[in-house]
Amino acid sequence: VYGGAPGQHLASLLARELRAGLRRPVDVPSLPTVDGHPAQQWQLFTTCCAAYEPEVLVFGVGPFEGDGGPDGGARTTPAQLRATLAAVRAHAAEHGAVLVGFATAGVGQELLDVLREAERDGVALVVAESGEAAAATARRLAETVLPALRR
Repeated sequence: VYGGAPGQHLASLLARELRAGLRRPVDVPSLPTVDGHPAQQWQLFTTCCAAYEPEVLVFGVGPFEGDGGPDGGARTTPAQLRATLAAVRAHAAEHGAVLVGFATAGVGQELLDVLREAERDGVALVVAESGEAAAATARRLAETVLPALRR
């Protein structure tokens, strides 16, 4: 969902969908890193993009978070994800941003459960389906983000 052929990156596809829905320019910055994980991505955002005040924060969790850590264990545990998500939620509330959770296809059940907890507590959540085209995922994500941008 994140990579692929030129023009198939989710952020680019989402920007196109949002521009069409809003009929105005819209920025969709993305913080792709080679080996990113939620806590690292959040630290990168708060360190390097502190002055950026988005109307919507899309907090994504990728498919390899439950494994592949340096010690062979989980890169991101449910407790770590819960803590990072709490920091993101606090930041969004403090800055008046709407938070949208996003899970790529293949996210482990334990981490998806953490995102579902947040969803039950009012955080919108979009989960990419296995085999779903990136354009379709972007369309569903845009349908979730657009209402926040129209407020």
